[in-house]
Amino acid sequence: MSQMKTNAPAVQAAGGVIIHRRYGVLHTMIIHRPKYDDWSLPKGKADPGERFEQTALREVLEETFLECAIAEQLSTQYYPQDHKVVHYWVMHVITDHGFVPHQEVDRRQWVPLVHAHKVLDYPQDCYLVAEALKISEVPPIAK
Repeated sequence: MSQMKTNAPAVQAAGGVIIHRRYGVLHTMIIHRPKYDDWSLPKGKADPGERFEQTALREVLEETFLECAIAEQLSTQYYPQDHKVVHYWVMHVITDHGFVPHQEVDRRQWVPLVHAHKVLDYPQDCYLVAEALKISEVPPIAK
């Protein structure tokens, strides 16, 4: 009988809260993962030697087919069900390469940022959306 290692280091991952203004309203991209039948933010495991910013951009592209640019860093979240630490950034879309459903993600959806918490399945994701909303609502500083 194997025992679960409680001292094992957490899996390191990164992802993004993608912000896009549609029809004058801030929206964010959420994804549906058929394996878990959940709605979450795009994220994934870091490859060896990869910086977290690179991981976030790569995972967002792989899961959503959206090429993005990193804006603000958000708080790091812990997902106990996966023993995973995820580093997040607010991102903005550069290019939409057209979504193709695949094994990991079968749907993607733009939802108004203020309503995303009603659709997302994890409290950590809801917290990040609220954090991104606060950052996005701050007017730029006049120079």
